[in-house]
Amino acid sequence: MIFKPNKILWETVVGSHMWQMNRPDSDLDLYICYIADFRSFLVGNLHMSGHQTITEEVDVSKFEIGHIVNQIQKGNLNHLMGVMSPVVDQSSYALIELQELITKHPTKNAFNSIKGLAQHNIKHFLEEKKQGVADDFKLFFKKLNTITRSLRFGITLLEKGIFEFKPTKDTDPLVAYDLVKELEIAYQNSSLPLSYDLDIYEDYLLRVRFNEANLPLDCGK
Repeated sequence: MIFKPNKILWETVVGSHMWQMNRPDSDLDLYICYIADFRSFLVGNLHMSGHQTITEEVDVSKFEIGHIVNQIQKGNLNHLMGVMSPVVDQSSYALIELQELITKHPTKNAFNSIKGLAQHNIKHFLEEKKQGVADDFKLFFKKLNTITRSLRFGITLLEKGIFEFKPTKDTDPLVAYDLVKELEIAYQNSSLPLSYDLDIYEDYLLRVRFNEANLPLDCGK
């Protein structure tokens, strides 16, 4: 069986450009959502892994919509940012609807992803200072700001239930440790639910798949 080519549903910009912290020499980080041929799933094929291509100027990460929705349900920070990025190169009804769904139903289950990513980067880039970082002040502070902007993003989400992408200009590594503590307090005090009814995401995914397959939604009932 020959399947239809994967269709791009949307494309957003992540990385430094998303945070308005890009420099003239910054590469462009793209987050792309595609949808696989509906028939491919019916014969048992899985599409739950990402694809990445890197050049000197552009870093492209592509994911099937089912994988993205699965990771959103788990509170994966990278996918939350990819979907909620304010910088959109190519939009669609599928992106707009998913953004509205996430905005209306914020949860605090991204806490572990945010804290884990921050602690990993603190250990490797601020404490151990991987080769290439310790001798490069610009790179060191770039890593520091990557950590602190993600932590502030998480704190705002937990405290207010909103997705805010604010640039940072931190120069004191101790700020990162303070923000980890703030994140933990925000999580403990957050009134957001730990998770949300998975049916809302399953229904969304079914609507998109049936729509792209030009099938009525009730044909599977």
